[in-house]
Amino acid sequence: MKAIRTLGPFDPFLILAVGALAAWAWNAAPGGDGDRAVVYLHGKPVAWWNLSDPTRRDTVRGDLGDLVVEHGGGQVRIVESPCPHQLCVRAGAVRALNSQIACVPSSVVVVIEGSSRKDALDAVP
Repeated sequence: MKAIRTLGPFDPFLILAVGALAAWAWNAAPGGDGDRAVVYLHGKPVAWWNLSDPTRRDTVRGDLGDLVVEHGGGQVRIVESPCPHQLCVRAGAVRALNSQIACVPSSVVVVIEGSSRKDALDAVP
């Protein structure tokens, strides 16, 4: 009969590391498409739109001036921006949950939010 191996001195650390990695992978995995786009200015929400609505454009005032945001049809993108490098415009459209488009010079961030597998679980009766 073969003896069962006991834990070595580093095995508890290995078990914790594998558990932490699994938890991180669960939280970092994309949860599908989001339901709404939320615009933050200096970290505070200033506008939001349902992504299931028809596509349309709205203007958001940032630190440098107005940004034109196109939203609807399941996605959102920044179409025009007064920033010098236009990285936010070149980022294109996003639709995945927790995706972001940032115009750093204007202090504007557009985040895809909505239901996900974590939001679907509710422990409150």
